[in-house]
Amino acid sequence: MSHQDNEQILHILSLLLNRYERLITKEQVDLVRESGVSEERAFLLLLKEYCGLDSALFDAYFPKMVKRERAEEYRADAYYRTVHFPEATQGKWRFGKGEYAPYEVFVRDDFQREGEQVLPQIGYFSETFSYPAVWQGERLWMSVTPNEINTAKPSLQRAHGRVLTSGLGLGYYAFMASNKETVSSVTVVEREKDVISLFSRFLLPQFPHKEKIKLVEADCFDYLDCPNEPFDFVFGDLWHDVGDGLDLYLRMKEYEKKYPQAEFTYWIEKTMKEYL
Repeated sequence: MSHQDNEQILHILSLLLNRYERLITKEQVDLVRESGVSEERAFLLLLKEYCGLDSALFDAYFPKMVKRERAEEYRADAYYRTVHFPEATQGKWRFGKGEYAPYEVFVRDDFQREGEQVLPQIGYFSETFSYPAVWQGERLWMSVTPNEINTAKPSLQRAHGRVLTSGLGLGYYAFMASNKETVSSVTVVEREKDVISLFSRFLLPQFPHKEKIKLVEADCFDYLDCPNEPFDFVFGDLWHDVGDGLDLYLRMKEYEKKYPQAEFTYWIEKTMKEYL
């Protein structure tokens, strides 16, 4: 596999995820399955046809990248089981529910690498899957999707002591980190007052270890520039995606020098590094 192959795959997936994410339907999958193939194989065959790639390139990448997700596994997540969401609005921010249609494609995890191959991780459900979300005006800003759950796991596994995280969102990271016995406190730095207000009013009271969580209304970089209470672990999550995240990621990494006692981790860092 070559660098050119990686770029071609990324280009095809970008078009698919941003313009044609609901291209494949249940009716199409059911029709292909009549030939005797499995659901997963039917989905791949349809994807291959729509992507227009030659068989060798498609087969070298897509079976390693695409996975049928199990809705029950995510609904069993502690956050999903514990936190219930109202329809609520404050200022330009709104809580609500997003939805994946059956066989809609979405990013499910951080980039993986196998030798020279860069492998974006793509998922789909065979049923409708709803997830909590927050909008800024008409823009989906944060959601607790399979991607959010999967990409938080590496940092959550390492989180310990006094944790600092940037960006509140729907509090998934704060919820999961505060549940760990090895975590003594979670400081969340969020600059949007209305997001903090919505979270504090509707979500935080449902957290089993809310006493560990401290909310700070501030710009994360301003907060890191000033002397603060010490912390042991940092999770950088200021960006919406790679598009707005590369500069913020590089800027935040500079603070590792200022806080040598702390372990720094970053959301979708593998994907960031591949794009860099």
